Amino acid sequence: MSFIINPYVFASAPSLTPPEVEFDARSLSGSDGSTITAWDDSSTNNRDMAITLDPTTLETNELNGNQVTRWNGGAGDWSGNPQSNLYTVIAVLKCTSFSSARTVMSAVTGGVEGTIPLVWLSTAGKIEIVQTDVTVLATSTTALSTGTFYTVCAQYNGNTGAYAFHLNGTADGSGTATAITFAHFTRVGRRNGNQNPFPGDIAYMALWNSFLSSGELTSRFDDLRTVWAHY
Repeated sequence: MSFIINPYVFASAPSLTPPEVEFDARSLSGSDGSTITAWDDSSTNNRDMAITLDPTTLETNELNGNQVTRWNGGAGDWSGNPQSNLYTVIAVLKCTSFSSARTVMSAVTGGVEGTIPLVWLSTAGKIEIVQTDVTVLATSTTALSTGTFYTVCAQYNGNTGAYAFHLNGTADGSGTATAITFAHFTRVGRRNGNQNPFPGDIAYMALWNSFLSSGELTSRFDDLRTVWAHY
């Protein structure tokens, strides 16, 4: 059996692991600067995102001819993602401020405080895996700059504590942290309690309930670089 992972990005790589959710800004329709309140899930699971709180807009011809979504404090929520103690999060994004930690992907329900997973960008501009009490479990090596697009990747194994980061396709720190049983991811842009909003642009965001292999990560990073040409 073959799979079309995403008609926008990964149609040429049928052997890759299907994501649980996948959001690609090129799938959206609208005029430049128009407000978007929903973002279709491009995976086969059809867990579409509902965007609330502060307006999120569509910005056309923003990243090498492609459109992106611009976040100004909005929260994008979906439902139905199964709980998993393994995950890989990949995003193509640009943050405009690190005056506080900025949420990339989180959960808002399930589990007790401290067991809800969170991937954010720290005030130092580094990718972090965090418990939402807010204990930092792991931090990447390289600081991002504001106003620049990157492909960021965070991986965590809650059974063993193993973690790994990648930035623009290059390994950016790995090791073993505290092993935590996590609830499931269901949100982009803000963490539980509507805190730590993300300011900036998101072109692509995807989640896998697995710790993707280095070979598969390389394939996906190469595909994203081909599409977005941002590094």
